[in-house]
Amino acid sequence: MVNYNLNFMSKKAIYVVILMVILFSGALPTQAEISFSNVYVYAIRNGSAKISWDTFYEPTKAYIYYGKNPDKLDKTLEYGVYDYNHESTLSGLERDVTYYYKIVAVTKSGESKELFLQTFSTKDMPDTLAPEFISARVLQATKDAIAIAWETNEQTRAEIKFGTDYNNLDRGEGEGDLKNKHDKIIGGLDTDQKYYFKIIAEDRDGNKTDMVIQSRTDRYLSDKTELVIEKIQPMAADPAMVFTNGANIYWQTNMVAKCKIRYGVKSGDYNKELEANSEERLIDHSISLTGLETATIYYYKLECYDSFYGKNKQTSEYTFRTYSPAEFSRLTTQKKINNQVAVSAGPADLKDSDDDTLSDDYEREIYTNPKKKDTDGDGYNDDVELKYGYDPLIAGSAKLQVVLYYRPKLSASQETAKGNELKKLVRQRMGAVKISDKNWQTLIRAYIYGHYPLEAIIEAIKLGGVTVHPTIPWESWQKTEQYRSAMGV
Repeated sequence: MVNYNLNFMSKKAIYVVILMVILFSGALPTQAEISFSNVYVYAIRNGSAKISWDTFYEPTKAYIYYGKNPDKLDKTLEYGVYDYNHESTLSGLERDVTYYYKIVAVTKSGESKELFLQTFSTKDMPDTLAPEFISARVLQATKDAIAIAWETNEQTRAEIKFGTDYNNLDRGEGEGDLKNKHDKIIGGLDTDQKYYFKIIAEDRDGNKTDMVIQSRTDRYLSDKTELVIEKIQPMAADPAMVFTNGANIYWQTNMVAKCKIRYGVKSGDYNKELEANSEERLIDHSISLTGLETATIYYYKLECYDSFYGKNKQTSEYTFRTYSPAEFSRLTTQKKINNQVAVSAGPADLKDSDDDTLSDDYEREIYTNPKKKDTDGDGYNDDVELKYGYDPLIAGSAKLQVVLYYRPKLSASQETAKGNELKKLVRQRMGAVKISDKNWQTLIRAYIYGHYPLEAIIEAIKLGGVTVHPTIPWESWQKTEQYRSAMGV
């Protein structure tokens, strides 16, 4: 028995010695932690900034997250090369803003390390780039006045030189407000005469660019012409324009004007007011009302103003009634059947698997889960969130957005996949096209959320818009005269 214990202890001691030798000789691999150093943000100018950093022990790639809110870093930049020394460019920066950012470094083996939240400021960020015109167009002409509009990629003011001779623009007017979108009525012109307008846009740093447009004055519209508000829609129950908790109102004016709506739940008592079209002068007008009560009658009047010759006009009172979720689900399903979108008109088309008053067909259309009452798991059923204007795909208090046509927002990966799908289809039909990132995003949103078909998007690329509206869904916009004329319908 004694010999046995001695032998056992001797073997144990040998194993301990061997293990210590291995450990101290470095025979067992050890994992060194990723370390950051030399993190700098510099060369802050023209809406961008350079960022550089070093990592030690292993080469890494990285993801940079940044934004104006420390709790919501909504911009992402990927540095995809495995290296020790890194440099990249942050873009889309606004002036006089404190930005928050963090870097997440990732090794080839998948190990990651996150840099503590950092900040930098764009206070007094220099701008040495000239602004760019996104668009410039003539809105309308009368006997002695012409309305023009333009948009630049940054806030600008403008000087407008004009005349009947392109080489001698001897008259001028100014537009002093710094903003992206401008429109202006230029009066005192001769009837049935061609004019050239040179718009000189200047940003806050004094950088300038210019563009020339032309138009001829009219022979009919004059200061004697009455401003008319017409073709108001909807004038009857229509689930394409009125919803459970919102409504889209459309109308036209015979002359360009700014417009607004005043509305409420009592006749003659309009306790809410909303400007249409971002206070732009237009002929075709639309407005989206949200946060409405379900199954409720609303009363409203339209008021248009700042037209030619300072004219204004107000309509008589109109009404519409929002739907209950059950009504809306039934009507939209029936509309699909009537338009032969649904394969059959059987009970399956009205099926509501999760009993949340939204049909399975409709839920599939807006990407909510037809077998789960509360898709995002935040404690509120999908139909309730839609009723009160909240997104059933995002947990919390995320509101439905006008730029998403008041549809639930897909995940970033889903949006990217659908965007790539659209780009591929456009490339197949048109070849390589040059479109700004901003306009691509508008078209992608129209494709995903506005349900615009490929044909409408292709025409929009050719015509610079018209067949795609950034906030009105295709099922409604296709009925407008502007759309039908552009598409040759």
